[in-house]
Amino acid sequence: MAEAAKDYLGPEAKARLEIDRQLAETGWVVQKYRQVNLAAGRGVAVREFPMEEGHGDADYLLFLDRKAVGVIEAKKAGSTLTGVEWQSAKPGHSAGRFVTLSASRWSTH
Repeated sequence: MAEAAKDYLGPEAKARLEIDRQLAETGWVVQKYRQVNLAAGRGVAVREFPMEEGHGDADYLLFLDRKAVGVIEAKKAGSTLTGVEWQSAKPGHSAGRFVTLSASRWSTH
């Protein structure tokens, strides 16, 4: 994305671009929720993943060898985690408690 175009993004959208970049640089395959392919790589980070009902979406749900292993919540640059750590810790965001979709697309082990 061109630098000028980034000027029009909000702080969390800018954070997501940086998170995407860092994940890709460290070997994660970053995918959109509706276009996910967990076989695309050993580590797949899925954006805007729907969690259990009432818990909204995780900014990123991390899969390693097709198993959910973690959650990333995007925050604007300079934000501290104090006061927002509950977002990743709430029950619906635990890595093993995500929306179950058809077995042909997802591994929920």
